[in-house]
Parts: sequence; C-alpha cells; structure tokens
Amino acid sequence: MNANFVRLAHYPHNRLEHEVLDELGMVAISEIPMVFLREAQMTDPGMLAKSKQMIAEMIQAEKNNTCIMFWSLFIECETHLPSTREFVQEMVAFTQSIGRHPPDRDGF
Repeated sequence: MNANFVRLAHYPHNRLEHEVLDELGMVAISEIPMVFLREAQMTDPGMLAKSKQMIAEMIQAEKNNTCIMFWSLFIECETHLPSTREFVQEMVAFTQSIGRHPPDRDGF
C-alpha cells in the first residue's frame, strides 16, 4: 500500500501530533488507557462507565482528524475470559453506536 502507520500510546495526545500526521499523510491508531485490565476490573460497573466516558471523549475530540484510522478499546486486557465478555461486548456496542451517532458536548 505504500502507507505509513503509527500506533499512538494509550493516553490523549496533543492535537499538534495529529496535525503533523495529517500533513505527512500518515494514519494512526488512537487508544484509551485501558491497559492490562484484569478480571476484577473488567467486571466492575464503574470501570465500564469510565471506559465508555473515555472512548466517547476521545472520539469527540478526534472524529474530524483524517489521520485517525482506528480507535483502540483495550490493550493486553483479560478479554478472553467468559466473565469479561459482557464488558467487551458493551464497549464494542457503545463505540459502534457513537460512530453512528457522535456524542454531544457532554460525551454521551
């Protein structure tokens, strides 16, 4: 494809970084800081609410950046366990719904 791709670290980035990627014609994956979550965290309703808020805020902030190709929901979390399946499914469904109906200024 002769394309260049960058995986941004799992925290919010300065808009200038996105502008540079746009100017260079590079694409990126942007991530929320859901890293190394264990079963106890992924079965906590409070963690699910925080995760939804973070993905909503990230999409709201980055939805018009041409360099952003993907939004990452988890990195090296215990997503393979039956007990965490609901967390994963809820995050995927929530993120897909945001794609169809972008969040308002409050993030939801």
